Amino acid sequence: MRVLRFVKCILAVGCLMLAILLSGCEDDEKKNVTENGPYVLYFLGDDNASVVTVSYELRAKTDEGAVYELLHSLKNTYEADDETIYRSLFPEEVTVEQTEITEDHVVVVFLSGFTFIEDRVRETMLRGAIVKTLCRIPGVTGVMLLNSDGSQILANGIEVGVQTGKDYAFSVDEVLDPEMIDFFFIDTSGNGVRRISRAVRLDDFKLREQYLLEILFSGPLENEMHVFNGIPAGVRVNSISTRNRICYLDLNSKFMDKYSNTRGEAVIYSIVNTLTTCSYIDSVVITVDGKPLDSYRGYEVSPILTFSEDIIIQ
Repeated sequence: MRVLRFVKCILAVGCLMLAILLSGCEDDEKKNVTENGPYVLYFLGDDNASVVTVSYELRAKTDEGAVYELLHSLKNTYEADDETIYRSLFPEEVTVEQTEITEDHVVVVFLSGFTFIEDRVRETMLRGAIVKTLCRIPGVTGVMLLNSDGSQILANGIEVGVQTGKDYAFSVDEVLDPEMIDFFFIDTSGNGVRRISRAVRLDDFKLREQYLLEILFSGPLENEMHVFNGIPAGVRVNSISTRNRICYLDLNSKFMDKYSNTRGEAVIYSIVNTLTTCSYIDSVVITVDGKPLDSYRGYEVSPILTFSEDIIIQ
């Protein structure tokens, strides 16, 4: 009888400990999901061309629950405590089909009707709202937006791959102060690049890497000395996307135009070093009109390019 009572006591204590552990795990899980709170939701401004924000307290306890709750809140009209009504950035024809969270902690959102959005500004604001909101979930490394058939949703006609909150900057965000970014322009000798730090206010409606290339291709400012624009005139980005920390850049054929007094290696690393200033890019793959770039102006180009310190002229 004493043995039976002892066993019952052990079982009771064990159950109590298990309950405490489970309760602790649930509290930790809730704390982890909500630690970046309060969340910020993005809605359509009264002028139909701007974004307004609303502070939001998350109720979900899991990553999956947080994704569902945040997307559901973005999709619907929101009524604040002061009875102010905020309109969704989602057009009626756009719906969330399903979501997945990959092993790399990337949230994949399948949307239907996205291709029917004709207003480019509205479309960009919606992309940014989804990405920036979901990237606040602790542990989420990025967001990929796909059509219901699995194809990528394009940004300004370009495949963008996995995106992060830093890829978009709305005027309502507190982080819109100019950011110091390093650009690598061609040295006047044509033999290397120089690091030029410039205060840049990110464009509301462009991907970070796309915007950095536009600045690089436009050349240095008048007060930026000992450098020049060694990128051939007419060079355009056909597509750009970042996956698994690799930036895939496809340029048009103008990139192959001859340019005197400039080493091919300097031009290549002007691009690569500038792109790898993005915290989420470790390496770059460059193609021209979809074809591998094996050599450039006599320089043998590696299939995967990483930041080069040797090419920098101090």
